[in-house]
Amino acid sequence: MRIVIPDDYQDAVKTLDCYQKLAGHEVTIYHDTVKDPAELQCYFLV
Repeated sequence: MRIVIPDDYQDAVKTLDCYQKLAGHEVTIYHDTVKDPAELQCYFLV
């Protein structure tokens, strides 16, 4: 499964205990904040 985590600007997701549940999946984390919906959509279509 492909999982996209947008807007993790504090780089905190990997420190959460629940992040381990994503092992074995393709996880992409974006650290920038995107306000344009069209640009944000591109994150999910790649």
